[in-house]
Amino acid sequence: MSSQTPELAQPLVATDSPTWGLRRHALYADRAIGVFCEAFGAALVLAETCILFAGVVSRYVLSKPLMWTDELANFLFLWLAMLGTVVALRRAEHMRLTTFLNSMRPQWSRYLETVGSLVLIVFVLEILLPAAQYLDVQKSTGLITLSISDGYRVVAILVGATLTAAIALLRLIEMTTWRCFLMAVVLVGAVALVLRLAQPLLAASFCFLWSSSPPAY
Repeated sequence: MSSQTPELAQPLVATDSPTWGLRRHALYADRAIGVFCEAFGAALVLAETCILFAGVVSRYVLSKPLMWTDELANFLFLWLAMLGTVVALRRAEHMRLTTFLNSMRPQWSRYLETVGSLVLIVFVLEILLPAAQYLDVQKSTGLITLSISDGYRVVAILVGATLTAAIALLRLIEMTTWRCFLMAVVLVGAVALVLRLAQPLLAASFCFLWSSSPPAY
């Protein structure tokens, strides 16, 4: 895996600007998180491959299945998925529509990228509390074959969400300007306020659609 980060050779602000030092530190932090997630993710892929291979051989070749392989593979897969989210975000390989962005002028494209990063941060912050509550419930649940708490698996959601938000914030510091950032905050805040005020109407519409939908057989 390779890290792809903005080059220092093409800064958006002058190197003598007061914000240059902050942007440089953000870039270094971005790279450090990327190296950690990619190295850890590569180790998890190797471990998953070995565990699943051992499970298949023991079950279908030796006829002596290792009962812990399925549970351990599921345990590691959640960690792999959450760290993979961070890696995909850094490498701009997560699923998104780029046709509209590519057809726009660079300044507008950068503005929409800033809006997208802010939406991502808001979404991640919204799921942190439910994830923490889920962790509180699952930490008292033990895995049958591994004899450890399921909280060690669920904590991957918190770690992955936190690192995802951190990467999005660092990219904002690296790539955007204050004017672009403030304009994005106004837009995202306005949309959030409208959705907040429309919450009763949206809930009523959802209930109506749910009650009017034909039963599934």
